[in-house]
Parts: sequence; structure tokens; C-alpha cells
Amino acid sequence: MAAIKKETKKVIPKKKVPVKSKTIKPAKKTVSKKASIPNPVTSKSRIKEEKRWMTENDVRTLLQAEEIKLDKARLDAARVLAQEQVKAAQKIVSNKLKE
Repeated sequence: MAAIKKETKKVIPKKKVPVKSKTIKPAKKTVSKKASIPNPVTSKSRIKEEKRWMTENDVRTLLQAEEIKLDKARLDAARVLAQEQVKAAQKIVSNKLKE
């Protein structure tokens, strides 16, 4: 049998290239802050404004009520209309109960 000759490659060592050492700085931690957009419905300033507006409206309503009480014709007209609205509401309720 013929001897099989193995080819061997010569391993040539690589030359070491000097490398300047660099200090690696740790990455900066970035904290993502959500944009804090105040909710216009629930912001404290909006709630405060709403309370102020309601109070002002209540004062106007009370003043108007006193003006109406002092004006007999106006008070009588309001009572007539209120009675009509009560009758209309009673019809709605009685029709609802029949169903």
C-alpha cells in the first residue's frame, strides 16, 4: 500500500500589534421622562376655576330669585309655568307606569 502523505500547513504566528489601551466609560443612564401634560379636565387650576365659576353662578341665581320674589307679576307667571311643567311630568310618569 502506498503511504498517503498528509499535507501539513505551516502555521505562521501573527505579529502582535501594540494597541493603545482605552478606558471604556460606562454608558450614561438615560431616564426617559414622560411629557407631563396636565389633563385640562382634572388639573388643580381647572378644578379651582370651575368651583369659582359655580360659586359666581350660584350668587347670580340667588340674586335673580330674590328679584323674582319681589316682583309679584313675575312670581305669579313663574308659578303658573311651574304648575304646567309639573302636570307634564306627571303625565310622563303615569304613562311610564302603565307600560
